[in-house]
Amino acid sequence: MLAVVVRGSITTALDHILLVSAVVSIVAGVLSFGLTRSEDFVLRPPRTHLAGRCCAALRSSQLMAVPEPEPAPAR
Repeated sequence: MLAVVVRGSITTALDHILLVSAVVSIVAGVLSFGLTRSEDFVLRPPRTHLAGRCCAALRSSQLMAVPEPEPAPAR
């Protein structure tokens, strides 16, 4: 009998915790959606990908040679 009561109370407590957390997360989502202004977003120019530049260089045959690194001075 005691095991049934303990199990029921734990289940009820867990249900209340999950219900409160669900309500808090829904309220937080609605508030964050409503409080976000359009001025909070910054427009940036589109990024050019390195692959796009390499392909364009290959097509135009304007590849530049990469210089070899200089050797470290002897000690």
